[in-house]
Amino acid sequence: RIGSIDILMKSAAPSELELLRARLEEAEETLAAIQSGKVDAVVVSGPQRDQVYTLQGADHSYRVLLEAMNEGAATLPPDGSILYCNKRFAEMLKTPIEKVIGVSCTEFVAATDQQAFASLCRQGERARAKGEITFSLHDGTRVPVYCSIGPVEIEELRCLCLVATDLTEQKHTQEIVASENFAKSILEQAVDVIVVSDQSGKIIQASRAAHLLAGSNVLHQPFENAFPLRLSEGAELNCSLDEADERGTFSAAACLGGRTIQNLEVQFQRSDGKRFDLLMSAGPLRDSLQRVLGCVFTL
Repeated sequence: RIGSIDILMKSAAPSELELLRARLEEAEETLAAIQSGKVDAVVVSGPQRDQVYTLQGADHSYRVLLEAMNEGAATLPPDGSILYCNKRFAEMLKTPIEKVIGVSCTEFVAATDQQAFASLCRQGERARAKGEITFSLHDGTRVPVYCSIGPVEIEELRCLCLVATDLTEQKHTQEIVASENFAKSILEQAVDVIVVSDQSGKIIQASRAAHLLAGSNVLHQPFENAFPLRLSEGAELNCSLDEADERGTFSAAACLGGRTIQNLEVQFQRSDGKRFDLLMSAGPLRDSLQRVLGCVFTL
């Protein structure tokens, strides 16, 4: 288009020349604005009506990125209402976007975190501020999030940009680890002999008392090798003797298959020759779906 204007200028009258020069300058300014990202749409006059052409430049890429990101993003004007949010932010709130826009963000913040959120917003007006808060949803669900809030200017209006990362899965993992550590601490400090085996019968956890009874480290050994137990004379089971072989040696196979044994009298001879008379209880270790994962023995 600029090239055609340049050709016309060479054969134009002085008055037309000024007009064409002005048009050329305007075209050059428009191209420069488009290339620098200052323009995201162009209005073109036609014989019927003006038409608006949206440019898919850098700004379009940012919008696509914002909608595709895994974090929730929202823009808050000074009154704290939600001016804009991406799809992920609405998903975190379990609310359609059209019902999120225009609503005060504090309506989604748990009552216990209202002051913390207000403090984050005040800090975010000056510089980037970060902290954990909890969203309280209409269905009662609580969603822990890590918020990053900072200042942003939109059409000369000073706003806040909020980016929220869902911490639900991370918190759940932390709870599991804490629970496992707590259970392990109890097991290690238990006075009784407690042994946990996997589904193959190999010992995966044992109390300190279990190591002392065996006289060695029993971890990663088959239970029947670490504790070769024999049924005491007169010991009876309420079922067939599939917990022991023909020699009266205890077998963990039944327990690993789902059977439970309580207060069975057994004898244990340690490698140094010392003998112990014990009461043994054993039962399957199951998961939330009641699948057998192993066995728990107490002696």
